[in-house]
This record gives sequence, structure tokens and C-alpha cells, in this order.
Amino acid sequence: MRKSVPLLLLLLPVFAMAQKNAVKVNLSSLVLRNYHIQYERKIISKLTVNVGFRTMPKGKLPWQDQLVKYAGLDNPNIELGRFQIGNTAFTVEPRIYLSKKAMKGFYIGPYARWASFDLALPFQVKYNDPTPKSDPVDFTGKVTSFSGGLKIGTQFSIAKRIALDICWIGGHFGTSKGDLNFAGDLSNPNKRDAVDRAIRDFDPSPFKKTHTVSTTGAKIESDGPWAGFSGLALTVGIKF
Repeated sequence: MRKSVPLLLLLLPVFAMAQKNAVKVNLSSLVLRNYHIQYERKIISKLTVNVGFRTMPKGKLPWQDQLVKYAGLDNPNIELGRFQIGNTAFTVEPRIYLSKKAMKGFYIGPYARWASFDLALPFQVKYNDPTPKSDPVDFTGKVTSFSGGLKIGTQFSIAKRIALDICWIGGHFGTSKGDLNFAGDLSNPNKRDAVDRAIRDFDPSPFKKTHTVSTTGAKIESDGPWAGFSGLALTVGIKF
């Protein structure tokens, strides 16, 4: 009996922390092939930390034509049918609950997010050699961003160990840098000039763009603001 007392004292903090953690899955993001998991842990009375990891395999987006046009990639030199994107993101979000208990009721969540987007940007260039030709020139690379934001939501229990987390509205703003490359034979001056013109006609506003073209390929670099907005998002999790 005496030997069990120290053991119980050691386990007391573990028992005290029961029901103060949750692992959750964002169901709303599955519409865009985003697989988004979160882990939330209570820190003090009304404060928790919610950590999220999101990944989307590289491929064609749902409603891609509309989204690409909105993003400023609606360009006659870009083959939208072969445009692909994937992404990975990490989010750290301290949450302040307005109710008496953490992980229950309305909350305000300031957050920081790092994200990386894997892109395949396919151009189709036309030139004379000396007859008219049309060749694919595919750029691949990444755009990375770091941003800070705020979201407002509600969390409550729908069963003893099942949590329902609803984000009503959120948004973030930050900076980004991009690096896209094409490695291929551009020794033909007519084709090289066509690639140069296609890149010059490509307007990724509000991002700043610089580029270089040589006989062995081409490179596009960008930097500029980064912003995102989220509406209703539904997350379901298990508390423990």
C-alpha cells in the first residue's frame, strides 16, 4: 500500500490533465483534397495552443479554371489543363476562450502560418523555325509564404469525447517568395525569344517578378504580399 502512494502521486498530473487534449480532422478542407489535422492542448484556464498540419498532393484543383483566373494566371500562353499545384502548411494558433472553460465555447485565435506550394506552370510558346512551331515549356518550382492572421470560432462537445470545432471566419496576411525553373534546350534564338516574350506577358500581380532566359533554360522569381481568407470550416475531433 505504501509503495503505491508515490506512484499515485506521480500519476496525479496525468489524471489532472485528462480531457485537456484533442486531435481533430478538418472535414471542410477535404473538398479541395486538403488533408488537415490539428492537435489542441490546454495551457492554462482559458488558453490553449492549436497546432495544425495540412497537405495536398500535387494535382489539378477542383474548379481549377475559376481559381486560376482569380489568381491572375489566366494567360493565353499558359495551358490551364496541365496546371498543377500541391501544398504543405504548418499553423500555430494560441486560442483564447471567452467562456469559463478552455476548449469550450467561443474563441479568438491569432495564428502564424508557414506554407509551401509546389507548382507546375506549363507554357506553350509559338515561334517560326522557319515554319510555325508550338512547343511546351514547363516551369516547376515552389512558392513559400509566411503569414499571420486571426480567426473566430466555436467549439463544443457533441458526445463525451467528441469535439465539434467550427471556424466562422478567419484571414491572414504576410509575404511570399517564388522560384520556378525550366531546364531545356533554348539554343534556337527564335524559341528563346518566344519564351522570353511569354514570361514578359505573364503578369502575376500583385507579386513582383524577375526572370532570366539562357540557352539552357529559364527562371522566374517572384516576391510580394500573401493573403488568405476562410469562411465556414468544420472540424471534428477526439478529446483525451
